[in-house]
Amino acid sequence: MVHSLGVKLRENRWVAGFSRQRQQYWWRGLGKQLLREGIVGAPTESRLAELVARPIIAATHSMKYFEIRSGPQIPHLSFAFTPQVGWG
Repeated sequence: MVHSLGVKLRENRWVAGFSRQRQQYWWRGLGKQLLREGIVGAPTESRLAELVARPIIAATHSMKYFEIRSGPQIPHLSFAFTPQVGWG
């Protein structure tokens, strides 16, 4: 995703290997995140690098989940199984 956005910024083209629609979605997400961070104007490579270094998910459309969090986060695992007939 970051590579695709970098190529779009440098060469003004979409990369092979991902659909144009997917890359356009990432491009719009980058614009949304830049606005969310108070960065106005056209996207640039330095602005993209700034988001990635922070670490912000550069191409997300989510206003709730936009940040990569690190640290001791314990996942909430969910186990589902079907007991044998006659149990409970």
